[in-house]
Amino acid sequence: MNKFILWLLYITLFFYCVVDAYQTKMLLDLGAYEYNPLLRWLMDVSGTWVSTLIVKVVLLIGLGAFLLRKQKKSLQETP
Repeated sequence: MNKFILWLLYITLFFYCVVDAYQTKMLLDLGAYEYNPLLRWLMDVSGTWVSTLIVKVVLLIGLGAFLLRKQKKSLQETP
């Protein structure tokens, strides 16, 4: 796959996660309930919604690292 397309997808996912985190915070402030059991448990343990933001950031960093590794590997394979 073209590296431009991969990075475009990554940037799109990043902005989606930012919007999702903002919406989650707004909805939790209005009294909504987190249905994701893992995130709900993290919120119960930490006592704040920031744990959802941390999980999203960690996942995005992991995805970025994966894309970088994939890009380096594809550059090494091409003559």
